[in-house]
Amino acid sequence: MALVAQGECVLRYDTEAGKGDHRHFGALETAYFFKDIDQLLTDSTADVRGWLPMTESTSNST
Repeated sequence: MALVAQGECVLRYDTEAGKGDHRHFGALETAYFFKDIDQLLTDSTADVRGWLPMTESTSNST
């Protein structure tokens, strides 16, 4: 699951052999415990809502 804005992946929940489940949020990569799809949707929705105010504040500063 990913959020792409202006051609750049800004948020991604990922599985990778050898790394396990993890999350990319901008340049930050953290471990992620995958419980079920409902929890993934809850977590990703919260992250998108957290990301939106950051982009609104940077777009208003120009």
